[in-house]
Amino acid sequence: MKTTEMGGPRGYDSGKRIKGRKRHLVVDTLGLLLAVVVQGEIHPAVVGDKEQAIVITCRERRSRSQGNAKRLAKIAKAIARKAKGSRRHRRLVRAKARMKAKHTRIMRDIEHKVSHEIVEFAAERQAGTIVIGDVRDIADCVDKGKVHNGRMSRWNHGKIRFSIGYKAEAEGITVAPLVDEYSISKTCPHCGQRHNSRGRNFSCPTFGIRTHRDVVGQTNILSRFLEGDVGRLPVPTEVKYRIPRNVRVLRSRCGHRPGSNPRSPGAIPRNSD
Repeated sequence: MKTTEMGGPRGYDSGKRIKGRKRHLVVDTLGLLLAVVVQGEIHPAVVGDKEQAIVITCRERRSRSQGNAKRLAKIAKAIARKAKGSRRHRRLVRAKARMKAKHTRIMRDIEHKVSHEIVEFAAERQAGTIVIGDVRDIADCVDKGKVHNGRMSRWNHGKIRFSIGYKAEAEGITVAPLVDEYSISKTCPHCGQRHNSRGRNFSCPTFGIRTHRDVVGQTNILSRFLEGDVGRLPVPTEVKYRIPRNVRVLRSRCGHRPGSNPRSPGAIPRNSD
């Protein structure tokens, strides 16, 4: 919202005498459009506004993170069995360093691609501001077992948030202060009642809606930012899923390419020769 001064002839405006210049209130509609981002450990982010929500899914990020943790644990166990300073010990230490460096590069690439999709959505919707939920203290003073604790420690939400910041600045989009995420995925956006979710979907028996729980969180963050509390805005009518560009889609566990199984539909028949 901007206030500008414009010159003009002297006279009357709404019954008041104007002397010299008068002030006009100019509303910047571009800055009033918002894009809300909800970060997640399973899905890196959900970005959306009042009308549309995009679930950015990237299973490779979680798979790479879990696989790297297992490989590091295996090589650390091998290092512990070798004499410190021996040739084999030094080789394993160098291999561990190379493994960690490679994983850092892969995760940095995924972080940039995920943040690019978020800023690209905001630019497509002509949003002037990006609102992000605050998950910085989600793992503080919480102990839910080594598996869950490991997932939380490997969650790179801070780096994705940093990438969103400078990419948005390059597009002329501002990033608002972080919004508290308390009870955003458990509160129905329509009736305001809280319900525990099962799996990735949120269901409200009172209002009768069923949608992705992160989409509910995105809607409630927008409601908290605009209205001051959750449960005051409806969920978007359009929900889509998007994979970041150039991110490899993981194959099934059997390792077959699509169409390689001769019994599967659309399979390429083998040459009888």
